[in-house]
Amino acid sequence: MGKVFFTITVLVFSTVIFSQNVNKQIIIADSIDNEAVEFSYITDSEGVIYGVSNSIGEVKIKLDKNNLDKELYVIRSGYKKHSFRVGRLKDTIFLQPNIEHIKEVTVTAEKGGTIYYKYYFKTYDTQNDTIRRYIDGIVEYAVNKKKSSVKQKILEYRSFINKKVFKDEKLKFIEISYEGTGVLNYKLMSIYDISKLYNDYILTSLNRGSFKIKDRGGEEIGKIYLDNTGKEKSAYLLEVNNSDKTKKFLGSEGKILFELEEEHFSNTTDDKYYLSKRRFVQKALFSPKSKKGSFSTYMAFSELFFLGTYNSSKYKGVKFRRDNSNYHDKFWTNNEYIAVSKPLVNLKMLEETQNKN
Repeated sequence: MGKVFFTITVLVFSTVIFSQNVNKQIIIADSIDNEAVEFSYITDSEGVIYGVSNSIGEVKIKLDKNNLDKELYVIRSGYKKHSFRVGRLKDTIFLQPNIEHIKEVTVTAEKGGTIYYKYYFKTYDTQNDTIRRYIDGIVEYAVNKKKSSVKQKILEYRSFINKKVFKDEKLKFIEISYEGTGVLNYKLMSIYDISKLYNDYILTSLNRGSFKIKDRGGEEIGKIYLDNTGKEKSAYLLEVNNSDKTKKFLGSEGKILFELEEEHFSNTTDDKYYLSKRRFVQKALFSPKSKKGSFSTYMAFSELFFLGTYNSSKYKGVKFRRDNSNYHDKFWTNNEYIAVSKPLVNLKMLEETQNKN
């Protein structure tokens, strides 16, 4: 009798625990033509990323049944940010297109062929769905296409950390490739140009100047959209690691689960072509030497926004140490940056690090 009672108790308890999570499948579609919208991602105000929509607009998310009324957001370039609650949602979310007006840009190279581009960057990560670090700031790239060179210079930045998470981790380091927070590089070549030059992917032509990107196994992993001059306008690339293997480094162990890369280029009337926006999302597992075999999940999100260009630089730049801030003034309140400086996530759980300037 005791064994029967124990068995029933375990079954009931397991059912209760299992039922705490609710799985929801959602379709993301364009409100104008009802076409699927791939590469959109679902997040909340704390920066937790719940999933990325696939080539048919499908995304599966998991929520605690007590959080079904939690507000979530669908974000995708070219569309207005859409908020919803899982408990009130049917099956499909229709996104409203958002027409982005690109300001006219004059790009002039200084003697020697160097052009300076200024961007606003934002980056954050979460550990086991808890916001861990947030950094934003101004970065300058000295681009010389004749020499195929790019030199990066951080002008100012501020850094926030979740002290509780860092204390609980008890780590001397997390390998940067798994943590993920950082400043995105300026790309001399688009995904389209790289694909044509190196044949890393298979490009399949679609209608209206677009291409499917397939890996060597024939699986669709991205899309490329061209402008009317035949240059890349935007591209999305989602690479998923289905291998069970992990990489080991100084006793630690990790694995990148997926990476989503998104890029947008502008082609001005004077035939100047430049990167206007870049976005990167990464999910990884990491186990430190001190907690061998105990993996934490890290989600990282980074963005670059084009601010302007000039033919000579007056900036000295600052040292970039992610555990400190380094700025001359409150740059995020300046009129030049106010339109793009709003934090990507709620910073209430974070504390700003000491300003070393």
